[in-house]
Amino acid sequence: MIALLKKYDLNEQALMIGTDESTPFFTGKIKLSCTRAQLEENMNKKSFSPSHYYLFSGDISAEDVSWTKQHHILTVGVVNAWSFKNGNSMALAQEQAQRLIKAGVTCFQIDSIFEPFLR
Repeated sequence: MIALLKKYDLNEQALMIGTDESTPFFTGKIKLSCTRAQLEENMNKKSFSPSHYYLFSGDISAEDVSWTKQHHILTVGVVNAWSFKNGNSMALAQEQAQRLIKAGVTCFQIDSIFEPFLR
């Protein structure tokens, strides 16, 4: 996978949701998803580079966006149907998308049914 990303010059744009098992191998080869707490912990490592990670959450505040900009870390808001187990998922997803947009998030990973909320 890494070889193909490099071959087609996509390695700097590619994002991955890692696992505990895959993170050591992929760190530095592809941007890995993190919570803010994980990012703050990773920042204490000598090998830390903001290009190795991105903040990935459905609950990102304006303060989080400011913090990631300050540290040159990509911010990705997420809106996924599986997270809305109770209630009207369309209404809840729209509210979540609006909160993320209001916080200043500009990059998203969404389920396709929620695409109209980001137009």
